[in-house]
Amino acid sequence: MRVIKIILSTVIYFLALVGALLISFLIYIYFTNPFGIVDILLNRNANDMTQTVEVGNNTELNNIKVEAIKSDNPLLNDKQEKLLKDIGIDPATIPTEITPETQACLIGKVGESRAQEIISGATPTTFEILKASTCLK
Repeated sequence: MRVIKIILSTVIYFLALVGALLISFLIYIYFTNPFGIVDILLNRNANDMTQTVEVGNNTELNNIKVEAIKSDNPLLNDKQEKLLKDIGIDPATIPTEITPETQACLIGKVGESRAQEIISGATPTTFEILKASTCLK
């Protein structure tokens, strides 16, 4: 009987420790936002915010654009730049033109249709960036 109590108390302490670690990890993820995970999970768009302004009896919505972070790379849109910065890559270090070799390498890494989407402005996933990072050097 005493052995069962010891085992149960050990299991309870272990589960409490795992729970505390999980909560700590989630708090860390929320505040540090690595790889833009929180923005993706909460469906946030950093470039658009809505402000409510009351005018007499009418309520009018104005879209306020947050000033985008500018870089020296004309090929990247704001979402692509933010994603690169979130994973620790300086957008200024990315080539400013797409050569046929770069395009062929990208096609080899992510496939032809996805490469065309990314070249057209679609935001690549973190995994795609990591796979294609050798193409950008």
